[in-house]
Amino acid sequence: MATTTPDIAIRLPLGRLALATSGGAMLTGVVLSALSMTRMGFSAQYVLAASVVVTLSAMLAVSIQAAMGPRDAATVPMTLILGSMSRMTISVALGIGLFFMLDAEPRPYWIGFMLASLVALGLETVVALNVVRQLDGDQEIPER
Repeated sequence: MATTTPDIAIRLPLGRLALATSGGAMLTGVVLSALSMTRMGFSAQYVLAASVVVTLSAMLAVSIQAAMGPRDAATVPMTLILGSMSRMTISVALGIGLFFMLDAEPRPYWIGFMLASLVALGLETVVALNVVRQLDGDQEIPER
């Protein structure tokens, strides 16, 4: 008779995920806005608006994951991937909508959007890899 281990409910470190994705996107927008005002010669408002879109989408995606509650340890990697996909989908939808609402200059807006999205994705990947590594090693995931 085979014995099965009980499923372990894992609370994702959503605080770290929110701080990494939204903080990274906003910091990228602020730095890029400052650079655009001083060096690049185009309006910083569109760059900042694009990074705000990425920041808001990151917060919405983390809120969706928080509403799902604790997850089974076996589904954590897929949950993190789906959270990343939802963040990207929300940011593209909001980004296109805001672009047309503002009648923004394409170049600064999309440069800001892409760089903020890239930084958010990179930091999100770092957090996700740390979670998966801790699950593989059966270490406790700190909640922050």
